[in-house]
Amino acid sequence: MLALRFAALGALAFSAATAVAYFGPSHELCAPGGGCDQVRHSGVGQLFGNLLPVVGILAYSAVFAGALIERRGTLRGFAALAVVGALGAVAFLALQGLVIGAWCWLCVGVDTFAILAGVAGGWVLASGAGDPEGSRSFVSPWWGLWWLAFAPIAWAMTFPEPEVPAAVRELYDPSADVNVVEMADFECPYCRAMNPELEAALEATDADVHLVRLMVPLSFHEHARGAAAAYFCAQRQERGEPMATRLFEAEDLRREGLVATARALALDVEAFEACLDDPAIDARIEEDLARAERAGMRGLPSVYIGERTIVGFMPGYEAEYRAAVASARRGEGRRVWFAPGIVLLAIALLAAAVGGRIWRRLPGRA
Repeated sequence: MLALRFAALGALAFSAATAVAYFGPSHELCAPGGGCDQVRHSGVGQLFGNLLPVVGILAYSAVFAGALIERRGTLRGFAALAVVGALGAVAFLALQGLVIGAWCWLCVGVDTFAILAGVAGGWVLASGAGDPEGSRSFVSPWWGLWWLAFAPIAWAMTFPEPEVPAAVRELYDPSADVNVVEMADFECPYCRAMNPELEAALEATDADVHLVRLMVPLSFHEHARGAAAAYFCAQRQERGEPMATRLFEAEDLRREGLVATARALALDVEAFEACLDDPAIDARIEEDLARAERAGMRGLPSVYIGERTIVGFMPGYEAEYRAAVASARRGEGRRVWFAPGIVLLAIALLAAAVGGRIWRRLPGRA
């Protein structure tokens, strides 16, 4: 049972780290455009939408909790769940290597511990481990380790926000009340979800906002580069922002769809199509990609508002953007958090102490 508990905690910790990569506001554990990004945006990675790491956290919390129970029947049920998880992990590893053609080190970490948990669960089932009359209580000092498995999330929230990179700050207008630089890809699902919330936050302020959109089309998004070209071509006709809004919402980012969008915006379609093939536009995209690389982009979307850096997206970020706009207008600097890490450690120690005290008082523990 010890092996099952430790394996479940390992899978849980890697799932928490994956959640940071998916939703972290200021830290990115995976290189943009790398294996993690490719797996994350694949059909397999989107099997549960953006909630894949949440599924992992819930599943392995359940396996861990079940491994604390000593009654044989209940323990065997959770051991069977671990075996099913291991089979899924093997399948996911195979899909990464054979179908997606890319490896996410965080996913490999989850899958490795999931397989170890499955092996331990198989041993529980085969050996008949557990006591038919054993305790059915979840109370245990082991819950302190369960809390520590969330250390990646606490880490992401504890350290100061990074400084705004010089390559981004160069785009700021000193005369504006609020400067906003957005790095995005029109095909990226997180960027598409981000845009309406960012736009709502900017529309809610009466401040003079200077907005710059950097086009960072990822190589594995087939139509992202063409969409970036469409944005720059619309800018030539002073319709860049309406085009950006349409592109984030568009279902068809192929050339035909881009031309249809240009027509809907009453652009000069002939000039627009000629622009799409203009080498200068391709050079402009390369310039943005180079700037993003100099800025050390950690993931998409990346939004810089004044002195604040917000990487990634999850529902409800409109409030985060509004707070950043208000902070920039007041001239405030970066945020620094130390409380989350301290609080997590305190909770872990408290859970271990209280759980241990109660556990020792259970029948048969005297």
